[in-house]
Amino acid sequence: MFLASVARTCATPSVFGEARASSSAVVEYVDDSIFNLCNSREFTWSSLLHTLKNCGFRFDVVSFEEWLLRLRRSETRGEELVNPAVKLIHHYEMMHGMKSSLMQSGPKRFITEKAERSSVTLRNGRLRIIDDGILRCYAQDWLARWTA
Repeated sequence: MFLASVARTCATPSVFGEARASSSAVVEYVDDSIFNLCNSREFTWSSLLHTLKNCGFRFDVVSFEEWLLRLRRSETRGEELVNPAVKLIHHYEMMHGMKSSLMQSGPKRFITEKAERSSVTLRNGRLRIIDDGILRCYAQDWLARWTA
């Protein structure tokens, strides 16, 4: 809420697309300070899992339902410290319950043209998380810290 208020304050006042300084005009704020930042270079869940396995992570690939069941068992054993995902069981269960409605509307697409104009990295498509080894670097660093 606070950020939206700051953004509104910093926005350019305009009426029908033109800047105006009239107190009698209806003022619409065009906010050029907010960008949709998302990676438009998609990758598959299986390629993500394959990369993590290649980095040394050991895990079974199971259905979402089986994973939730295992997570509940982990919670029962009090494994929140070694399995932090346990803390989000309720969130995952809600997501799963909404799965059918989420799938019906299809994947969300964000308009990123404005962000791409302002970012060389976004504009040149240099965010190929798997192909460029970005995930591998993060995963190897995280695994080294986790097992230390």
